[in-house]
Amino acid sequence: MKTNFIQHIPYLDLLQDLREVPPPILELVVEDPPMQELVAKDLHGHEWRFTHTFESQSCRHLLTTGWSTFVASKRLVAGDSFVFLRGENGELRVGVRRVACPQSSMPSSVNPGQSTYLEVLATASHAIATQTLFVVYYKPRTSQFIISVNKYLEAVNNKLVVGMRFKLRFEGEDSPVTRFIGTIIGADDFSPHWKDSKWRSFNGMHLQLSQDLTGFHHGR
Repeated sequence: MKTNFIQHIPYLDLLQDLREVPPPILELVVEDPPMQELVAKDLHGHEWRFTHTFESQSCRHLLTTGWSTFVASKRLVAGDSFVFLRGENGELRVGVRRVACPQSSMPSSVNPGQSTYLEVLATASHAIATQTLFVVYYKPRTSQFIISVNKYLEAVNNKLVVGMRFKLRFEGEDSPVTRFIGTIIGADDFSPHWKDSKWRSFNGMHLQLSQDLTGFHHGR
């Protein structure tokens, strides 16, 4: 079951779908207006609680309490779809289907939402864990996050160790080409959240050679 949200309170106008997914509200409660609490989990395993209310005059189903918190956390925008699913074990699941954005001349990597990255990674992680398919849309001119498999294999096969000499070429948008030569003096985890990851953070003593600057530096 899905619904587009309007302002702060979404309305669910698919009564047939509503009866198939959450518990049938008209059979569970006799309050005026009838209401119930729905508890659902997202892909991250986070539990969300909503108050589900039925307006008899307009024959609309509303999500009230808990909705504004969900909107703020997921950064919903007009046109996004709010999705309810029921798993095989009867547990309610909740998710968001983002509205398709029109193509823009501005790269999507200029100001991406952190929640978007997390949802993409969560979807891929869930698909890998359940051995199901997922789709990756690769736009090589807008992001360097995804690299070719050949570059990845070449990188992991290069064993970088402390004491190894290196050469590095760097070219910025507003700076001339800069070349570095140096020695690796330390290696750490790239992130405390990714212990023993293939991605590493290397410390190096290097000599910077450019058109207008020469000097010794210590960097990462």
